[in-house]
Amino acid sequence: MTRANELLYMTFVKRPSKFIKEIDNQALRMIKDASFHPFQSIAIQDYRLTDKVVDGNAKEEVVRQWMMKELTETFGYPLELLQLEYPVQQFSKRGYVDIAVTIEHKGERIPYIFAEIKSFASPIDEAMEQLKSYMMASPHVRYGIVTNGIEVKIIDRNVERVGDVPTCQPQFLPATKKQHTYVDLHHQVSYRYLKDKEDETIVEVVDPTTNLTLESAVDLRIPIIGDVAAGIPTTAIEQYEDSVLLMENWVIQPQHTFALKVTGDSMIDAGIDKGDLVIVHQQESISNGDIVIALIDQEATMKKFMLMGSSILLISEKPNYEPIQMNAEDVMINGKVIGVLKK
Repeated sequence: MTRANELLYMTFVKRPSKFIKEIDNQALRMIKDASFHPFQSIAIQDYRLTDKVVDGNAKEEVVRQWMMKELTETFGYPLELLQLEYPVQQFSKRGYVDIAVTIEHKGERIPYIFAEIKSFASPIDEAMEQLKSYMMASPHVRYGIVTNGIEVKIIDRNVERVGDVPTCQPQFLPATKKQHTYVDLHHQVSYRYLKDKEDETIVEVVDPTTNLTLESAVDLRIPIIGDVAAGIPTTAIEQYEDSVLLMENWVIQPQHTFALKVTGDSMIDAGIDKGDLVIVHQQESISNGDIVIALIDQEATMKKFMLMGSSILLISEKPNYEPIQMNAEDVMINGKVIGVLKK
């Protein structure tokens, strides 16, 4: 059984007839199965990225401006991801791509789409060959476009013709949030902790098992009162430098909770690394196996607690650190680690 496909094909040379011009441009496509709308001239005062335009009156520029409009408005690529005259090194020769669409990949900005532009209605075969050479010299580029405002040809990495280029995806965009992991030791659960780069008071918590953002507010401010060595004890310092925002159900008693920045490496096998923040609940009753903040002669250290008769064993979670054995009266337990915010 075949399916009927109702399509209206209209062609014109150079300027469209008045009948085509009366149709909303958004309802028209240049190529079947592609998203590009027909060429429309853009007024010079509406040109984009003009600081990179050498000659606004050049014949190619009006076509390039139309292509930029299509890439931003039809395909959804933000203007800040577009770069004009993108340099490409071809052995000893340097060329410049008319438009490069860049994306964010593993913290690096890389080119994803190249577009070569010709003046309106001029031949594009030479531009296609130029595009292919640019793509060969740029291993990250996945798609290439050649256009003169009337024709649009699209190729992929294998230099094969394709119907369209992809629309912008969320993972292509520059990261707007700092991603951390919060380990809730009290409940033995981990979360993704997302902090806005522009406003660090805006924090989202995501359950990694469901990938859903939790509705609970992240507005409990816990003071960061200094550093703690996960290694050799260091002098205890209590200076309120900063604070960290947590969910209320992550703590036991907010008024008895503080945070410390880890400066040592002896607890790495417990998942606590140098630079992490540990969340501490002030308490004296401790169970064997708890990770504690211990004060020895006013020097602070973070270790696993083990009671052995009248002695306390403070154990590192790294093989090359020896346990510290102390008389119970010589050690003051300042609190139990109930959470870790990874750096």
